[in-house]
Amino acid sequence: MQVKLSQILSSLESGGRPKGGASLDNNGIPSLGAEHLDGNGGFNFKTIKYIPDDFFNGLKNGIVEKENILIVKDGATTGKVSFVTDEFPFDKAAVNEHVFLLKVDKSKANPKFVFHYLKCPQGQREIMRDFRGATVGGISRGFVDFVKFELPSLPDQLHIANLLSKAENLIAQRKESIRLLDEFLKSTFLEMFGDPVRNEKGWEIGKFKNLATLDRKQVLPAEFTKQDFYIGLEDIEKETGNIIKTSSENAEDLKSSKFRFTPNHILYAKLRPYLNKVALPNQSGICSTDIFPVLPLEGKSNRFFICYLMRSKPFVTEMHSKSSGANLPRASASVIENFKTYQPPIELQTQFAQIVEKIEALKTQYQQSLQELENLYGSLSQKAFRGELIKK
Repeated sequence: MQVKLSQILSSLESGGRPKGGASLDNNGIPSLGAEHLDGNGGFNFKTIKYIPDDFFNGLKNGIVEKENILIVKDGATTGKVSFVTDEFPFDKAAVNEHVFLLKVDKSKANPKFVFHYLKCPQGQREIMRDFRGATVGGISRGFVDFVKFELPSLPDQLHIANLLSKAENLIAQRKESIRLLDEFLKSTFLEMFGDPVRNEKGWEIGKFKNLATLDRKQVLPAEFTKQDFYIGLEDIEKETGNIIKTSSENAEDLKSSKFRFTPNHILYAKLRPYLNKVALPNQSGICSTDIFPVLPLEGKSNRFFICYLMRSKPFVTEMHSKSSGANLPRASASVIENFKTYQPPIELQTQFAQIVEKIEALKTQYQQSLQELENLYGSLSQKAFRGELIKK
């Protein structure tokens, strides 16, 4: 039986904003906005805001309950979906004016089944059919009539929801394993070398330029070839430094000068240094001039040590505090080169590099496993909403 989303909801609500707005002072009731939906069906509570208790007590709509579905209604992340599970950490919460709160009639549909449909590519396309507006677009309450899907029996919905949830949990576990490996390397760096500025271990102090050089030899567009692998700022993931290659530009289409790099370099994004974009390329190529290729000095450092030094909190803090430009802050070459830090022996750096290489090899295996799990989830969701996972 095909139904419209509007036919299986007990309510479609949105929240409000109290006079003066919400605050970050941890005083009151959590208010969930677009920024708190993490894009994976869960939540990010790092910057949670709070509304006064008296305002919350006066609300008639937008009060969050278990098994509710949240959908971003406007802005850059319109259509993003999250689900309130038993692990939701707040006894009381509300949504603000940028989020729709969907409450499913449980006599008609399983909320988790509906959530998985809204999250799948087909569901997302149907939600966005209602999108309108150019500068700050969004969806209206009418989007619930655009979303149509086959609704199997309640037992079959539960079966499908459980299968997809198990696949989701495996994906979440694999992502957590990768995150923990990253944290392990950060803590290992601090255990072996100490803080780069406080220098608790008493290493010799010098300037960054005594360890590595900024390799800024520019390459003209006439020298680019089809074989050149191009990396822009958007291709480096913040904090992790993963090269994710999101830009569609090819080297032969570029019109301005770039820097050349090799697998011996570290790539440091100087624009918005607080984003902490430091990458270790595994192939040669060219990069934006907003990215410095950093080359370790032989016998003084290696690229794994330099990479984690540049990712360290003291380095990020100093680059941000001394960057120039209000709207588009940039770390300057001179500030980087003159950053005062320890100069630990190359033998210890080599030991650290060996640890990094082993962990990175393990991360590669985990990343491949994660990709396989995500492919499995995609395949299962396609079969589920074609009616191929119904219990016989």
